[in-house]
Amino acid sequence: MWVRIKEQQGSWVGQRQSIDTDISDHFRLSIQHFVPIHILVPLPHVCTHARPSSAPFKPPPPFFPSSPTNPHVSSIPSMAMELQLGLALFPTNPTKPFHLNTHHRALPCLDFDSISGKKRPLDIDPSSAFRRTLPLLLWNDHPNDGDDDPNDPNSASSNHPDNPKEQEIELVGWPPLKKRRKTLFVQKRIRRAVVIRRPAMENGGGVHRELNSNNSLYVKVKMEGVGIGRKVDIRQHHCFDALRATLMNMFDKPDSDGYNLTYQDTDGDWLLADDVTWRDFIRTVQRIKLEKNIFNYGQKISYFFRPLWDNPPRPFVRLPHYYAENVSMEHLCRLHGWSLRSEPRRVFDAIIFSNELDLLEIRWRELYPYVWKFVILESHTTFTGIRKPLVFDANRARFSFAENKTVHDVFSGKVASPGSHRNPFDLESQQRVAMNRLLRRAGISNGDLLIMSDTDEIPSPHTVKLLQWCDEVPSIVHLEMRNYMYSFEFPVDYSSWRASVHIYGPYTHYRHSRQTNLIFSDAGWHCSFCFRNIQDFAFKMTAYSHADRVRRRDFLNYARIQKLICQGDDLFDMLPEEYTFQELIKKMGSIPRSSSAVHLPAYLIENADKFRFLLPGGCVRTSANSIPGLNRQP
Repeated sequence: MWVRIKEQQGSWVGQRQSIDTDISDHFRLSIQHFVPIHILVPLPHVCTHARPSSAPFKPPPPFFPSSPTNPHVSSIPSMAMELQLGLALFPTNPTKPFHLNTHHRALPCLDFDSISGKKRPLDIDPSSAFRRTLPLLLWNDHPNDGDDDPNDPNSASSNHPDNPKEQEIELVGWPPLKKRRKTLFVQKRIRRAVVIRRPAMENGGGVHRELNSNNSLYVKVKMEGVGIGRKVDIRQHHCFDALRATLMNMFDKPDSDGYNLTYQDTDGDWLLADDVTWRDFIRTVQRIKLEKNIFNYGQKISYFFRPLWDNPPRPFVRLPHYYAENVSMEHLCRLHGWSLRSEPRRVFDAIIFSNELDLLEIRWRELYPYVWKFVILESHTTFTGIRKPLVFDANRARFSFAENKTVHDVFSGKVASPGSHRNPFDLESQQRVAMNRLLRRAGISNGDLLIMSDTDEIPSPHTVKLLQWCDEVPSIVHLEMRNYMYSFEFPVDYSSWRASVHIYGPYTHYRHSRQTNLIFSDAGWHCSFCFRNIQDFAFKMTAYSHADRVRRRDFLNYARIQKLICQGDDLFDMLPEEYTFQELIKKMGSIPRSSSAVHLPAYLIENADKFRFLLPGGCVRTSANSIPGLNRQP
């Protein structure tokens, strides 16, 4: 018989040992309460002599006599031997191999007198023969060095319970494996895993994630419409925006517009990635799929068919605008059909201010010689109910040149509660009502000229001067302004019309909507989203009345904003708001660049180095905070 035997304390006491015996077919053994091992070949002889074929059969004596001290020992039954036996050896030296062929004690057999030579029987003490069992899987004279350290107090070879019943309980599965060894193996895996914490910006706050430095988390990625999938290491990213950017580059897509980031979790469910935190995402993600979202194109489809379902507003009556340098004001008034006044009107320039510091400086420098009072109102909140600092008040020293003409006030504002979905035009309307009170406090009176416009809608100086000196001008007239996007490098059209000039009267109210059919042609500049820093772009996108156009969080990604600025593309991925297919198709696509810096505000040209970002070739913005605490990377 060839067997492998392991001593209970963790050493092999014998390797492949051979026992040559002769047993009749009817001679079988049954030994109880032994550790199981595999028998690979039939059991050889137990004794050295055989019974002659002619001699009558004499039943052998019990293999281990029963005794009160050893009740588990039974006599030999006549039953078939199992290939998997519970075998145990007798107590020996755990560090010395046990050789069956050379043991010096006598082995009980059928005839003790006939035993001679090397092969000696074993002598068994009935009181201790089955006291201890032998666990498997430990090699002779040396423990498993690859698994355990002999000096490690936590190793399996150094932690053995003295109670044999505890080991018997700890043996699990087949082949027998100590539960403690399995637990230690898991603990070592955990100790080898180094936990690294990295800060990540998510929803404006810091988020930590756990990263196993020994492993990478590669996940399969499929994009709808692309036949070949990819793999991406999730642990190399710290937020959804970074992951989207990697996936878009991987599939050679310009940006993530029109795709939803979905993933399959450990339960097999497909979920939107933006609905969970980044930490939960990396713990449960199994597969990723980029799916086209037809709802992202709903607004585009609606705008494209706008000529079919919407009617254009009534057209304006355009008033010609005559101007040239070194031409007398009397002549200019006569060209417009007006007469020259004996003295100019007082001009009040009234704006509701948010955070357009650079444009405010250009505006006030341009209009300073003609304006009687600069009336400015700012609020603690935006039109959408977001808290913001008092930007003008914090930078008032920058406008000290107009301190004697400045009338400033603060509107308390209202902070929108999460999920309230309050109409931003309601808060805007409340601020315009507050502006009416501020104008009266500034001393405006009937007959004064009042300019109603946003900060980025700058009337040209010669327009204000003309309306100031000429009599018989319309009591209300809109100002047609050349529309620019991002800077004066991207002229769009002459579609800006909301700025207006009023001859103040008892029924004058501050508004920013259509109030007359008259519009004065080419009367200034409207530079929309003309900011120095990327943070200011993201802030306005979420702060002004049309913040609902931010349909996805990645719209506020700084890298995306910078890319669209230099390309002249729309920040909100929208089609032009036109009422004819001809105008709509003509304005689709990127805004054509212009290399001309002619007919721009004089103060801008005089300080071109300071305002380089507003001139041709200056599309690259900085990421430094112009207003501390105002903006954060989304």
